Amino acid sequence: MSKAVLIFSVLLVLTATAELFATESNGASTQYGDSRREELVLKQHLEDLSTVAGPYGNAMIEAHDQYGQFLLKEERYEAAAEQFRQSWHLSRINFGLYSEEQLPHLNQLIEALSEMQRWEEVHDLHQLGFLVSSRIYPPDDLRYVLAAELYTAWQWEALTQNRLSSNSVSAIQSARELSELYQRILEKIENAIPGTSVHTLNLIVGKARTDLAIAQSVVQISRYGGSSGMGRAYSGARCRQDAYHAQRRNIACAQSGQVSFDPMAMNHPPLSLSLAGLYIQQVDAALTRLEEILNSDNGISRGERIWIENLSAALKAEAESLLQAGR
Repeated sequence: MSKAVLIFSVLLVLTATAELFATESNGASTQYGDSRREELVLKQHLEDLSTVAGPYGNAMIEAHDQYGQFLLKEERYEAAAEQFRQSWHLSRINFGLYSEEQLPHLNQLIEALSEMQRWEEVHDLHQLGFLVSSRIYPPDDLRYVLAAELYTAWQWEALTQNRLSSNSVSAIQSARELSELYQRILEKIENAIPGTSVHTLNLIVGKARTDLAIAQSVVQISRYGGSSGMGRAYSGARCRQDAYHAQRRNIACAQSGQVSFDPMAMNHPPLSLSLAGLYIQQVDAALTRLEEILNSDNGISRGERIWIENLSAALKAEAESLLQAGR
């Protein structure tokens, strides 16, 4: 290849590279320009609405929400949280402290705060959201069940992923409190709905998962003085979804993770294996509830029936293995 041809080839490559870079730069510039224009429109809309309807007008709630959604998409989480906080605040002013209208804005605020890993605030808002839902929805309402699933799922995540700063309350005590919360919720629903409702399936499984984790950890600490992980029964568990759940992916029972309890950090006497037996008995109660769901005429599909049967077998096997380990 001649020197002239080589130089010409290099120039072609350099020209093509420069054109590609210019095209990408122009594309990024155009995208930035479009984003900037959209933000200006949203901000102007807020200003115009504030002038026309006043700062507390109902239209301002949606305007703050739209701006927050834009900022969330842009990954500007701090600014997005501020807009969602405004829409939530206005909805509480306009519709009441225990209003259903505030819940979507509260959940969006939780989403933005979660992106920034501000777990203490997330925890407080989850508690408030469930309190509001408990006030406005009767226990036989599916919206109450969904709220309970969302709140208990967060409690489990906070426990297993160490979302909250450590304090004087041990992890195992937090797990026991979560188990008690599940029990209160289930009793409340079952008192309102005759029999065991299929809609409580995720809550039943969530409680059994928590009880197994406690029992497993008690056995491990009592026998070996170490820490323990969550039972094998849930490594592949997935939550049931019906038509109502299809609007929002339910994560109450789909998560897996490790529950580690540090015996040196516990503020209670040495653990007794009888405590493990107590929680294994509660797993047996969950198996009874699952059997009642299977035997009831509630329109369970064949796939759901197989899922419940397999899950029940896994729960039973895990409980029996813990009983063997505790002897």
